[in-house]
Amino acid sequence: MPVPNINAVIIREYRKSDKESVFKLFKDVWGGATAEEAAKRWDWQYELNPSNYKSIGAIFVSECEGRIIGMISTFWASIKIGHKILPVLWGVDYLVHPDFRGRLGIKLADKIISSNNCLMGFPIDASHKLWIRQGGFDQCQLYSYKKIINMAVFLKKKRSEERRVG
Repeated sequence: MPVPNINAVIIREYRKSDKESVFKLFKDVWGGATAEEAAKRWDWQYELNPSNYKSIGAIFVSECEGRIIGMISTFWASIKIGHKILPVLWGVDYLVHPDFRGRLGIKLADKIISSNNCLMGFPIDASHKLWIRQGGFDQCQLYSYKKIINMAVFLKKKRSEERRVG
């Protein structure tokens, strides 16, 4: 399929009626298993997210001739900065159909960046480079901590992993 005229592509806010088309896009980009996982988590992650601040977050789709060919999405999260807890949009999924890659990804990134004051995420290398090129910046290194609820289960998993590696 030829690359479309970038001016013919519409970038707009996601509508609930786009959901099945978005899952098809996931399948076209990442395969069936990832599409199934996206479908399982979609309502929880976006529509029923307990951190929703004003809406379901910022989700934009790109459309060409009625077909969803790209998507960039965020969901609301709360972070603590100093002594304040603030709502931020957390960048999650960023997809462009393989037949339409090129400037479309940049237009999607521009849309999400220009529409939000506070956006964060943990991008893969390719999207991180685009983020920096589009004016984003690295705020800091974030650390992840885990609280072990059941030590016996944790140790059993750890030993199993060591046996596979060793």
